[in-house]
Amino acid sequence: MENPIGKKVLLISPPRTATWNSGVFSVCEPLGLAYLAAVLEKNGFKVEILDCFILGQENKKTIGNFTRIGLTDEEIKAAILKSGAKIVGISSMFTSLAGDSINTVKLVREVNPKALVVIGGAHATLAYESILQDKDIDIVVLGEGEETFLKIVQNYSREEDLSEIEGIAIREKGLVKCNAPREHIQQLDLLPYPARHLLPMDLYFKDQEKTTFGFAMRLPVATIMSSRGCPYNCIFCSTSKVWKRDWRGRSAKNVADEIELLVKDFGVKEIAFEDDNFIVDKKRVKDLCNEIINRKIGIKWTVPAGLSTWIIDKDTLVEMKNAGFYRVCFPIESGNNETLKFIRKPVNLNRVTQIIDDSNRIGLWTTGNFVFGFPDENQDKINDTLDFAKTSGLDMAIFYVAQPFAGSDLYSIYEKKGLLRADGVFKRSSLVDTVYDTEYFKAAELTNIRNKASSRYLKLRLLFYLTPRGLFFYLFPKINSIEKIKYFLKLIKMYFPAPKLKFRKDK
Repeated sequence: MENPIGKKVLLISPPRTATWNSGVFSVCEPLGLAYLAAVLEKNGFKVEILDCFILGQENKKTIGNFTRIGLTDEEIKAAILKSGAKIVGISSMFTSLAGDSINTVKLVREVNPKALVVIGGAHATLAYESILQDKDIDIVVLGEGEETFLKIVQNYSREEDLSEIEGIAIREKGLVKCNAPREHIQQLDLLPYPARHLLPMDLYFKDQEKTTFGFAMRLPVATIMSSRGCPYNCIFCSTSKVWKRDWRGRSAKNVADEIELLVKDFGVKEIAFEDDNFIVDKKRVKDLCNEIINRKIGIKWTVPAGLSTWIIDKDTLVEMKNAGFYRVCFPIESGNNETLKFIRKPVNLNRVTQIIDDSNRIGLWTTGNFVFGFPDENQDKINDTLDFAKTSGLDMAIFYVAQPFAGSDLYSIYEKKGLLRADGVFKRSSLVDTVYDTEYFKAAELTNIRNKASSRYLKLRLLFYLTPRGLFFYLFPKINSIEKIKYFLKLIKMYFPAPKLKFRKDK
């Protein structure tokens, strides 16, 4: 017989503390927790999701050079107490936000010292040994969490042993023990859709234009994960360590069903696919496009993480555009071939140039992601990246500074070269405001290069649109409807806001 004290589960997404321009304050549904909740509900458990960040959007607290956004500690403790849950799961996705997760653990313990505290997410998976040094944490879920967390909750409710569950790390006799990994869920269609009914969806949709989805053509925007994992092994990415390069995709029908649900139940008008690698299976993508078109869903959609340039082709892009896709992002990373080899990404710059040109001519807005500031990258190599971006034909170029994320191979390189920070500041480092020096640059210099590159690129691109070539071959295909013209004007307003007029007061 199940123990009723274990039937109530509280899942917490902590507040966030970071520098203002770090990029971690994006407002999106916590899909990972929502999937966990859906699986638990399907198995008879009562679940509550507490998204401290979204519920406390009005609470902004300055802490030195950092900003904390989210519910206050007292508000979090009150919510924990009110829930009455004896099992608490806490998300720890990013190294830069690890401190917020640990603080949330402390709050749980203050309210309920006997609760079973489980932590999971990408950072928790990759840093489980150090995390379990904290005696307030009972279990770390490693990697994909639905089946593992369900097993934890079931065993706890039945007062059964927890120590041998696959896919967890746990303390045993004072030592950290990592159990055998759990097999990944291969049939993702069998998972229920995320339990969005447990989330304050109206808050995610509020002011989206001012937060995460300023680039959106239509609002509101919802996020979907149509696949998991990535078959590649880029040096700066920890995804392969979390998912073991095991890419799995949901069926086109299953994804289209979720899109229709979001449109019907929540009034969603645009989808952002949050996949690590959306385009691995082009047939699946084309099938999804056909589902969207045949069902006449009329949605707009994007893939913010980008499309691999060595997979995507013009024909697939045309089909995607016909199904509502309007803005393509390419993770190009570098304009220097030596750096590309170091990154281990099979990017061919000649092909990149061609696929950008194809995208522009068929009327897609084009964005490229670039990363520089690797440990042994000198000014000449960085200049190659800046020069390639300048001549690439992209509408927008986004520049980032390399970060040694826990679990990535780049982390090991920084460690060997003595470039890691030992003062705890690393937890607040970000892709746009780094704290890591390299062999050639100080951290502040890299951040300054990034900031200047971003602002200069936008001005150069706007001037290009005013040339006959830019106007006829690049801009006109993207503004051939009233909606598209409005979108273009919106982009201009975003990047070049009207100056505030100052009126002289009469004496």
